[in-house]
Amino acid sequence: MRCYVYKITQTIAVAAAALLFAASGGTACSQNGQPVTVESIRVGILKDLTAGPAVIADAQGYFAANGLNVTFTRFETGTQASAALAEGNLDIAYVTEFIMVRNILDNQPVRVIASDSKYEGVLLAARKSSGIDGVVALKGQRVGVNTDTVNLFYLSRLLERNGLSLRDITVVNGTQTQLINYYNAGELSAVVFSRIYVNQLEPQSDILTWPAQGNQTSYRLAVARADRITAYEELVEKYLRAIDAAEQFILNQPTDAKTIIAKQQNLDSGYIETEWPLTRFMLSLDLAVVAIMNDEAKWMSEAGLVSPNKIPDFAAFFYLDALRAVNRSAVTIIR
Repeated sequence: MRCYVYKITQTIAVAAAALLFAASGGTACSQNGQPVTVESIRVGILKDLTAGPAVIADAQGYFAANGLNVTFTRFETGTQASAALAEGNLDIAYVTEFIMVRNILDNQPVRVIASDSKYEGVLLAARKSSGIDGVVALKGQRVGVNTDTVNLFYLSRLLERNGLSLRDITVVNGTQTQLINYYNAGELSAVVFSRIYVNQLEPQSDILTWPAQGNQTSYRLAVARADRITAYEELVEKYLRAIDAAEQFILNQPTDAKTIIAKQQNLDSGYIETEWPLTRFMLSLDLAVVAIMNDEAKWMSEAGLVSPNKIPDFAAFFYLDALRAVNRSAVTIIR
C-alpha cells in the first residue's frame, strides 16, 4: 500500500534561521501501511563513494519508511558542508573528523551523531617528468593541497615519515578543481587529494601515486547543531535507523549497491570498483575516532594553528543516545 497525502505545516522562524528537521510536514505510509508523519530535512553529502549509505537510504525508501523526506546538497569538501551547516542551510552535514576537530576548537556548537563510512583512498600524485620518483624527491617542489581539509595533515605526516616537513616544500593551496587546473598547467609537481580526482590529471602516463594516509583511517561523520539535536532527538534516531538499513543493504547486496551509488552520485563504475575495497561502510561511534581527533589536534597545536591549552575532551562532543537506540554495540565511546 502506498499513500501520499501531504499537508502544509507552519513553521516559525527563530532569529531568521531555518528550523532544523521542520521545514515541512506531511503524511505517508510506513512499510506496514500505517500513516506516518513526514518531516523534511536537509543533508549535505560529499561527491564521492562515502555518501553511499545516505543515497541508498533515499533510493531504497528507508528514509520514507521512517517518515523522512531528505533533500541532498552535494559538496566537494567537508569544509563547504560544515560552512553550510553553520549558516543554517543544512540540518545534517557530513565532514571528516579533522573538520570536526577544527569546528570544536573554533567553539562551534556542533555534535557528531554517527560515522557511517571510513575511507583510506587519499593519494599523493606526482609528475614523473619533474624527477619525482619517491616522497623524498618532493623537497623543493611545489605541492598542491587543499589546506582547509584533512589532506594537509596527511601530507605533513607523509613528509615526516620520509624525513621531510612542510617547510621543505612549497605548499600551494586550492580547491580540488583549482589544483587539477594548476597541475595540468604545469604549475605543480605533485598534488594530494582523493583518488576520484587523479584520473583528471594530465598526462596520465606521467603520473606516479603513493598512499598518503599511512595507516590512518578518515572517518565520515554526520554532524548537527547541538541545540537542534536536543530538540529533535526522535528524528535523529529515525535518520540513523534508515542509514542502518542502508548499510545492511550494502552488506547483503553489494552489486546492487554499487549500481545505485554510481547512478545517484554520478560516479564511474571503474572508480567504484577501485574505491570499494578502500571504503568501509559501518555505522558507529567508536573510540578510535576520538584518538585520531586527539592526534590531529596535537598536530594543529604543534603547527601553531591552535593554542595548546585549547584541546578539549573530544568524547564530550558526540551524541550517543540515538545510535545506542539503533544499535548499542556500535557505540564504544565511553564518558
